[in-house]
Amino acid sequence: RPLGAERAWTESDVDDEGEQAPPPAARPKKRSPWTWPFVGLILLVLFALLGAWLVPMLTAGEDPSETATATRTTRSASPTTTSASPTQTQETQTQTQTRPETPETVQLNPVRFQGRPFDEVRAELESLGFEVDGQQVEDNAAEGTVLDIFPSGAVERGATIRVTYSEGPGTIQVPGGLTGQEEQQVREALLSAGLVPQKSGEEPSDEPAGTVLRIDPGEGSEVPNGATVSYVVSSGPEETTEPAETPTLPTTGPDSEG
Repeated sequence: RPLGAERAWTESDVDDEGEQAPPPAARPKKRSPWTWPFVGLILLVLFALLGAWLVPMLTAGEDPSETATATRTTRSASPTTTSASPTQTQETQTQTQTRPETPETVQLNPVRFQGRPFDEVRAELESLGFEVDGQQVEDNAAEGTVLDIFPSGAVERGATIRVTYSEGPGTIQVPGGLTGQEEQQVREALLSAGLVPQKSGEEPSDEPAGTVLRIDPGEGSEVPNGATVSYVVSSGPEETTEPAETPTLPTTGPDSEG
């Protein structure tokens, strides 16, 4: 009989061989540590897109400066009632800056000032808020009489108004070398100097007819601009009449009778 190891079989042994052991259970997969941060990032992006879409719709027609202020206030971490007052002040300042004031103007008509004394016109213009620049010119008008103003029409307050006024007629020197000239030459010289020539008469002279003998005021005199200068013209040499010869009759003496 061969030798061998012998073992008594039991029912449990038979059952163990007939049934296979179940496979080991699968291990649960571990989640990535970045899952929740990634989800939070997606939610933030969605909220930002939603806010960018809603804010223009809610603030349509409002002042851009007010919208910017409202956005900054919304993004503030802890908005309080106290911070609203500076924001309103900024909005008021912004609106004031965007509405420039129209400068005030005054209608100036030159006819209203012409012919009046300069001092009176200057006082009136200064009372209206203007600066006055007076300029004197020679004119036949009385001294101190306003002739014109510039600029005119609608003028802003604070502008400088140039006021031209008369310093009276200037003086002119009567040209020299007129005596002995022909009348036409004398008249042209006086007119060119701003004087008015006037013929006061004629008188006989050894000078040719039409020659100026004298002028008044005399040559070199200072006269007002536009003054009248009179002159006398030669009518030529005076005609002289020789006495007619009386015929002499022959005389007869006593001797001739015989």
